[in-house]
Amino acid sequence: MCAVAAFGAEPRRLPTGVALDPAAPTHRVGSFPLAIAMAPGGDRAALLLCGWREQGIQIVDMKSGG
Repeated sequence: MCAVAAFGAEPRRLPTGVALDPAAPTHRVGSFPLAIAMAPGGDRAALLLCGWREQGIQIVDMKSGG
């Protein structure tokens, strides 16, 4: 699983000292998501996973994160 910062947690600082804040709530997804395609209604997303051990497609419900 990719590491995701908890929403509202202290943002991590880059080596330059700049912090990045998420624009929306984050969801846990599989390893190395390379591409994303949204469903026509915008309620689900299909992710293309291209990790070392985990390859395939993951469907994510945008409301629940599952």
